[in-house]
This record gives sequence, structure tokens and C-alpha cells, in this order.
Amino acid sequence: MKTTKEAAPLRLARSTSPALRLLYTPPAGVVSRPPHFLREGATQIGRELAGRGLLLSDDDQASRVHATVHLDSASGQLRVVDEGSRNGTFVNGLRISDSHLVEGDILRIGNSLLLVRSEPLAVSEGPDLPIAGLLGSAPAMRQLRKTIRLVAPTPAMVLLLGESGSGKEVVSRAIHELSGRPGPLIAINCSAIPDSLAESQLFGHVRGAFTGAAPHSGFFRAAHGGTLFLDEVGELPAAVQPKLLRALEEKAVVPVGATEPVACDVRFVAATNRDLAGAVEAGTFRG
Repeated sequence: MKTTKEAAPLRLARSTSPALRLLYTPPAGVVSRPPHFLREGATQIGRELAGRGLLLSDDDQASRVHATVHLDSASGQLRVVDEGSRNGTFVNGLRISDSHLVEGDILRIGNSLLLVRSEPLAVSEGPDLPIAGLLGSAPAMRQLRKTIRLVAPTPAMVLLLGESGSGKEVVSRAIHELSGRPGPLIAINCSAIPDSLAESQLFGHVRGAFTGAAPHSGFFRAAHGGTLFLDEVGELPAAVQPKLLRALEEKAVVPVGATEPVACDVRFVAATNRDLAGAVEAGTFRG
């Protein structure tokens, strides 16, 4: 099979570099890892690599050396070559033997999915600036600080994964403080909210919504203009999860007892120590 598209340069700003971002790999499932920056020349991808490359050691459907991505920095062109793999190499669902790559292409190697994109160099380069509460000089900690500084100024929603006590709330506070948002940081522990009160606590309620109810704005509106941090989001009651999804999509909440949505500008950060991908597959957490 020949290339799936004509040669096309990857459009790069001065502060970006071509990279592959791993989106999914078995058995971990959906993953969130730093991008793998591509160097001039060839980068091998596979399950067992003799030298440097992008290692997919847990994907038993990937060949030892499955494919090679070639970067020509002078022209900005990328191409991927299948190295006689058992299961083939796919670009955007089409099996290829040799194909040019462009921004946004999805590369499938075995059962793993990789996104082709230009990534900000700040993820791998640049000064390691201090962040309050995040100490240490280990490479992983330096990378964490750089990633926080990269993500914080954007409107992106953030999910923090890690064991209890690993500092997820410290990271959420750093994201808020570096975001430039003028509103407050409202931090909520979802496991401490009774199921019967979760909707009212999050979205508020109007007078008369239930016996003796006085107006209550809820955590979402309390965080207007700032950041809402939902710790242990995996413990959120199933009945509230679709309402949370709607609030995030529409940037508005409907208080209990009300009929009209109320606009709410909130940066959303969540954290959990649970395996959310596994919970989604088990049907206990909304995808």
C-alpha cells in the first residue's frame, strides 16, 4: 500500500515541536502522559526497542519494532513507515505501508492510539520555575511544574489522577493561581456530600424548593469567575453525573426548584484516586 495522502508539512510555530501524544494503550486504557517529542531522523515505535524510541511495552498487539516515524526538520514533513508488523499500521483508520503525517492524524499501532500534533516546547524545555507547595528536583516533579504552567492559563478542564495524599489539591490550587482568573477557588470533597444533598449543594436551590428552603447559590455559582475543584469526583452520585456534564457543556446550572438555567463561568478541575476508565466500562461512572 502507498501513502494515504500527499506530502504536507506540519505547520509549526517557533515555540512548538512535532510530537506524538499517546491517547490510549492497553491495559491501562485512556492515558494522560507527556508528549513524545520527535527528533530529526527516525523514531521507532514498538513493544521491544533496542535504542531510543516510543515504547509500547504493555501492548501485546504491537510488534517488537512496529513502525518508524521520520522527521525532516528542514521541510517540516513527517512520514510513518510500517516495519513489517504483524497487525499493520493505521493512519485515521486506513492501513498503510508508508504515509505522510499531518497535524491531527491518529496513528494506530497494535491497540494503541497516538495523536500527531505540534506541542509547546515549554513541556520539555524552558526554565523550571518554582510553584508553592511543589518541591523537589526530580525529573517527574520538574515536568509536573512545567505542565501546570502550560495548562493553567488555558480554559481546559483538568482531571488529576493519583493516590490519596499525593498532592492533588495542591496542584489544583497552583492551576487556579496561575490561571489569572479573578474569581475564587472553591474546593469540594464529593465523598463528604450526602447523596440526597449533592444536586442542591452543587447547583443551588430556590426558595420553596423543599420545605423550609431558603435560596442557596450552590458551589458552581460560588466559583463564578474562578475555579471549581471537585475532589474525589468518582464518588459523585450517579444521578448527579449527567447534570454535571450538562453544566460543564452549557456553562450554566439549573438550581433545584428552578426552570431556567443560570449562566456560570467556571474553570473545572477534578481529582480522583479511582480508576475512572474502569468505572466507565463497569457502568458505575458516566463516560
